Amino acid sequence: MALSSRLLESWKEIKKAIKEWRKHDSISTKAKISSIMQQLQEIHSSMGSDSLNTEWQAKEKTKSELAHWLSLEEDQYGQKSREICFFLGIRILVFFYTACKIKQYRNQIKQLVGPAGKLIQDEDKIKLLAPQFSEQLFNQTSYASTFPH
Repeated sequence: MALSSRLLESWKEIKKAIKEWRKHDSISTKAKISSIMQQLQEIHSSMGSDSLNTEWQAKEKTKSELAHWLSLEEDQYGQKSREICFFLGIRILVFFYTACKIKQYRNQIKQLVGPAGKLIQDEDKIKLLAPQFSEQLFNQTSYASTFPH
């Protein structure tokens, strides 16, 4: 669990950094895109029948700036998608890690009933008695004494 808690902590730090990054006015993609689109509309409306070279350059510059900001917005949405997938991946990882630990714990032999009916909990004695216990278990004709109701 220590690994997953460290991952979650680093995940929280990454999310905070991204939120702070998005708060800056110079990086707000929606505002930039709307202002650039408005500039393009103004340029189109101001361009009459004669198109001066400066107006054409301004139009091309604005178009390239719009393409740049649209690309940044697309990158942000892609990052958000990766964040969501990463978070879901961590949740799935924690679930399977916990399930494996539970299964591993359940698969351990903690105690056996010895020949005299006593519970044996010592690891070394269990290692010695386990093969004999299994052999007796599978070679008997009635299992009623082994698995009482």
